[in-house]
Amino acid sequence: MGYPKDAPGKKIRLPFKTYKHEEKYNKEGLDEVINKYDEEMSVYLAKIGREKEVNWSVNTSSVYKHIYFPKVYGTLKEQGFENDK
Repeated sequence: MGYPKDAPGKKIRLPFKTYKHEEKYNKEGLDEVINKYDEEMSVYLAKIGREKEVNWSVNTSSVYKHIYFPKVYGTLKEQGFENDK
């Protein structure tokens, strides 16, 4: 507990439209938004001294390379969710 030595600033967030989906996973324009977010995160991480961290989208997508819940996987594919990264 305590306070950070330096003020790291406000961390950027993904736009709401990238993770809010209705009935079907919407990939339209998603690559551009994620690439922009990766660039912004690189700048943010460098600013707070964490520039050696793995690219955000690569790190996040690595979690989804493994099928942890096989019964759910079919439904995700039907809704259009696929991990291309």
